Amino acid sequence: MRQKNVDLQNSNRIMLSSITSRVGNAVFDYANKMILVSVFASRPLLMSLYQSSETMIGIVFNLFAGAFADKVNRKKILIVTDFLSGITCLIGFLFLDTPYLYLAMLIGNILLAILSTYNSPSYNAMIKESITEDYIETHFSRFTLAKEIFSIASPSIGVLVWQLFGLKVSYLFNAATFLFSAFISNKIVIQLPPKEKKKKESVFQQITEGLQYMFKHKTIMYLLIISAMVNFFLSGYNLSMPYLNNYFSKEMSNFFGAALIAESVGAIVFSAVNTKLSKEKKKEVSQNKMLLFLVLCGLSIALLPLQDAVFKNAYLSLVPFALMGGFLTMFNIQFFTIVQKSVDSEYVGRVYSVIFTIAILFMPVGSIVFGFILNPANLLVMLICGIGVILSVVLYKLLMIGK
Repeated sequence: MRQKNVDLQNSNRIMLSSITSRVGNAVFDYANKMILVSVFASRPLLMSLYQSSETMIGIVFNLFAGAFADKVNRKKILIVTDFLSGITCLIGFLFLDTPYLYLAMLIGNILLAILSTYNSPSYNAMIKESITEDYIETHFSRFTLAKEIFSIASPSIGVLVWQLFGLKVSYLFNAATFLFSAFISNKIVIQLPPKEKKKKESVFQQITEGLQYMFKHKTIMYLLIISAMVNFFLSGYNLSMPYLNNYFSKEMSNFFGAALIAESVGAIVFSAVNTKLSKEKKKEVSQNKMLLFLVLCGLSIALLPLQDAVFKNAYLSLVPFALMGGFLTMFNIQFFTIVQKSVDSEYVGRVYSVIFTIAILFMPVGSIVFGFILNPANLLVMLICGIGVILSVVLYKLLMIGK
């Protein structure tokens, strides 16, 4: 019973720490973008620099951050990165009434992106240190549920803070959320014994060692391959979604917004069900279950053009998005639970950094490829993406048979 209480407390602290900083970031990002589209409306290049800076930082720093997370005390990394993020927002606050407003926003965004790059693998690696294996799936289910709820609420909070208080309070709000997140991270109880001190290695040696570990453990390697393929096809799905406003314009004024809400509702319902089931029945997490959810996810995407060809009903077309959001959530819960259970503690930071790097690299590649194929007048890309996700599962099974 005591063990379960520690797991629950740690899960709550990790969730609270992560979601608090996410809400702060949403407020911060919304305020910055509102300034860019109002004060700098005639210079759209500034917006593109602001948005692309985060992606570039992720590509450059992700692998180094994973190696760092496996070398240094992860709890300290969480506390220090959150604390420095809070200080960055406070320093940025001092430059808001100066001629250096845009420069302060850009530098602040870059610094926060760097700190976030180091924070993310440490946060995920901390789960293995602070939550026992039996509770990991429940934690991911609860966290996904909370994350989806706040993904809907966060933009509303951003709009509210911006409209009522403006840019300065938005920066102070984000600083406060980071400092609070650092305080909560300090309360997390580490349950694994301390790591043995190894001989000093350079970051490049650690990255090489991590890659060798992944190549040696084929299951992990194949998980990374399926992650890459899924991200590639989902980029086409995400690219197509805004254009659905035009496709369904005669029947619905904002189909894209309704589809996003349907996705979130599906994710919330499915993660809530999974949370309940994982508490009541300790079922083993399995790759077959993970792959089943991915096949259902692909079928849900492919269902949109198929049912549209038959029924031609915009409201009925929201159902595939709810199913897709739900099944993708279930896949993610299974995927990250398997990663947590399969990877040794000393390598988990590097494995997560590779997962994040693959996502960053393959999403833009997919967007470019599907950008050449996309025709707003039809739903062909949706059909291709749905079938592509299903074929990813087939390839994964063939690789596992070959293993």
